[in-house]
Amino acid sequence: GADIMEGGADNDTYTVDSAFSTRGGAQVNKQPQFVLGSTLDVVQLWTPQARIRGSFEVGFGRPTTSLAVNAEVVYRLQPDNAPAIPYVGLGVGYYDDSTAKKVWPTVVMGFELRFRRSMNWLLEYHALDGLRRSRFLVGLATRPGAD
Repeated sequence: GADIMEGGADNDTYTVDSAFSTRGGAQVNKQPQFVLGSTLDVVQLWTPQARIRGSFEVGFGRPTTSLAVNAEVVYRLQPDNAPAIPYVGLGVGYYDDSTAKKVWPTVVMGFELRFRRSMNWLLEYHALDGLRRSRFLVGLATRPGAD
């Protein structure tokens, strides 16, 4: 990615990581829904494996359409060039389904599998509403510069 700032408080480098993903899946409990969404890795933190990402998901089904917008810190347990990359993260999200509008903590766990040089398959579990809304997602993620 491109550098934003070098030489932070502890000589850390913060960079933009323009990786993004698109995915689809289902919310399997508390008003099941079909879900479409995307993520964008915005900033790389003290290591290339720690990132801040934004994500959004739109759910269709019962009772109405829902919208989730999240900001999360994700730690990737392997570098981008590994054939399999498990990751975990925590964040905060906003959820609106026209019956409930809430801000709550989010949990994310998943892994990516190498598909092409700069593209990976992904499988992700996204927990919203204090683990009361469980979403399972499958999709593709770009990894610019991954060798």
